[in-house]
Amino acid sequence: MGSAKYTTIAKGETVNSNGTKTIDGVLYYSLGGGAYIKAANVDGKAEESEDSTSVKLIHNAYVYDENGKRIKKYEGKAKLTKGTEIDVYGTKTIKGTKYYALKPNHYYVKGSDVTVK
Repeated sequence: MGSAKYTTIAKGETVNSNGTKTIDGVLYYSLGGGAYIKAANVDGKAEESEDSTSVKLIHNAYVYDENGKRIKKYEGKAKLTKGTEIDVYGTKTIKGTKYYALKPNHYYVKGSDVTVK
């Protein structure tokens, strides 16, 4: 990709991201090799990655939306119970708190509620 600081990606080009990172309060997609692209510059049409990590809940956990607000029901349940193993699809930092993404990716559990297996 060249120099990460000055690389230009052409409009309409597809890029692969291996995660997200918040830098100075701005969300970026990691492109690898220390290169990032501002999330606001991406159209959001992403193929859903099937790469998941299995985590175990260390205590009862509520589910949150992409704004960090607790939702009333997730798959018919008010909360996920302690000891449940779930698959997560990456992390996101919302208002300084780390969350793990559930499928579909606009629902999250707090990072403090899980242990990675």
